Amino acid sequence: RINIMIVFSLISLLQAEPWQSAPEPIHSLLQKKSPPYTYIGVNNKWVYEYQRPNMPTIEDLQAPIERLAGMKIDPTTNGKSRDRYYTGLKRFNLKGEKSQVLNLDGDFRFTTFSASPSGAHAYMISIADKGYNLWLVDLNTFTAKPLGSQYLNSTYGNPCTWKDDKTILCKVLPQERGNPPEEMISGPRVEQNLGQDKPVRTYTNLLQSELDKKKFDYYFESEVWSFDISGNKKKILSKAVYERITPSPDSKYLLVSELKKPWSTTVPLRRFAKRIYVLDEYGKEVQEIETLPVADSINTAFNSVRTGKRSVDWRSDKEASLYIVEALDDGNAKKETEKRDKISVWDAPFTGSATKIFETELRYYRISWGADGKAMIMTYWYDSRTLREWLIDPQNPNSDPLLLVERNYQDAYADPGNILYKRNKEGQFVIQYTSNNKSFYRSGKGASPQGVFPFLDQCPLRGGKCKRIWQAKGENYETFSRLLDDNANRFVTSYQDKNTPKNLHLRKKRKGKSKAITSYTDHMSALAGMQKERITYTRKDGVQLSATLYLPAGYQKGKD
Repeated sequence: RINIMIVFSLISLLQAEPWQSAPEPIHSLLQKKSPPYTYIGVNNKWVYEYQRPNMPTIEDLQAPIERLAGMKIDPTTNGKSRDRYYTGLKRFNLKGEKSQVLNLDGDFRFTTFSASPSGAHAYMISIADKGYNLWLVDLNTFTAKPLGSQYLNSTYGNPCTWKDDKTILCKVLPQERGNPPEEMISGPRVEQNLGQDKPVRTYTNLLQSELDKKKFDYYFESEVWSFDISGNKKKILSKAVYERITPSPDSKYLLVSELKKPWSTTVPLRRFAKRIYVLDEYGKEVQEIETLPVADSINTAFNSVRTGKRSVDWRSDKEASLYIVEALDDGNAKKETEKRDKISVWDAPFTGSATKIFETELRYYRISWGADGKAMIMTYWYDSRTLREWLIDPQNPNSDPLLLVERNYQDAYADPGNILYKRNKEGQFVIQYTSNNKSFYRSGKGASPQGVFPFLDQCPLRGGKCKRIWQAKGENYETFSRLLDDNANRFVTSYQDKNTPKNLHLRKKRKGKSKAITSYTDHMSALAGMQKERITYTRKDGVQLSATLYLPAGYQKGKD
């Protein structure tokens, strides 16, 4: 009898338990739509409203995961694991009027919406059960259609980019791909360190076997195709693992970063060996920039970097000119040296060699390009927490740089804010200047002993004190979002208070009041007035514990 009872108990335990719903009113609250994500379009004409789900679905959470080379991917879609997506798109003007909804299927989901340089079209990347697809949106009529039937490779980075105003480049899954590799045993796993000192950091989800390496090939390899807005398509690069494919601003060249074997089992894919080279518009190689070995011996000290030309990209202010960053200290932050990094530029057609424009005393962080040929370089050093911003003239490398900022980057009170950018006619981001090209803009959090009050400043290019254009006031929270003209006569902020979520507001420089563009309400307003109380209690074994008790609005102790 005892054995029979045990069997019946095991059977009942193994029976599938159905998914449970939360009790009311919690269930109803969880079904309410959260406020959408908003984005102001490239020409400052439309506000785009992205509908998003409140939380992941059961299907999202149950999706399989492959852990390869430091990444987590979904093998069924060949994309990132639990990739963020949106479920609807609409737009309206800056007055909050002339609303238009993009008509899509009820279960349509998309991860990316990217406008062309002129703002005439946009591409969308949809996600379905079997993978990612490319769609084209006509922004004049606000209608969408699929552009090709191939599945995109979205495992690493953005699968698509605009080449020019009428052409999109995408990483596409290889045509003859076959089935995923299966378990195989070909021998023991062997790792060697042949007399070299290679201290490394600890990473998760690395490649661990020959099977993992074959899976990495299978899921990360792509072909590169071009799709034009008329529906024509063409393969331009054969199968490989492409880290980035970046067109030059004039669309005549492609900068390609291609990961190279053998795949490492000690570092994630961002530190894999890679080859960086330039192709012309016909796909012919013009110049090899660098071949980097696997970066498995970077010193563990903070601010250490890989050797060689570690950062290569297009200047956003030129038609076809590369900027290149490489270490002067062997990438070793422990090494005593006066100069840490060198920044060079190399103009098309990439004959001769690159020209040095600046050497840094601290580690390079980023460079911003201005429409007048000037550039701003940010450097930093971890041990001293020092951050510096320099204004340089790349056309005159021997001219003295101007130090704009030097501060402790942990000192929030002294933070001058971030540089603001705008898109030029080629769709590239450049520093936003005033119309007379004498000043640029910064926006920041505005931390102070009295609280956080975000701000917008206009700063002289020659250096000196910035002029405060706007700063948030009062107990409500308002942040800067977008300049609508070069002289900051009109700009958009994001406003919220205790009872209202983020809403876009239109402001004018010389007027104190703002005008609401959106009017989203709190979808969890039923929780307003909820009481929160900290309680303590003693467990049976004598351990003292504490908890947070939430009580509904209007609760009266002793009565309810």
